[in-house]
Amino acid sequence: MDTIDITPTPVELAAIAQRIITAAYGLECHELTKYQVIWAWTAAEHAAERIGTPIQDLPARLGCELLRMYLNRAHTIPDRPITAETTYNELNQRIAG
Repeated sequence: MDTIDITPTPVELAAIAQRIITAAYGLECHELTKYQVIWAWTAAEHAAERIGTPIQDLPARLGCELLRMYLNRAHTIPDRPITAETTYNELNQRIAG
């Protein structure tokens, strides 16, 4: 049986994260770039994991404040252009380099 890779592209991940942040947490992030949105979302996910639970399982107010903190920090993160052709390997190389 063939497998189908349904991993979202970085552009799709940015759109998904932006929708979740806006719809589920009521926070605005439209002024951030795609890269900054991905950075804030993954930073909040990793912080929640360090607490010991996925971000979606945190109490709503705690998850919201965690995301708000990382969205505010994301404004200071330098942008890295993300296009439809951008791969995760390219993003990781840019971050490491």
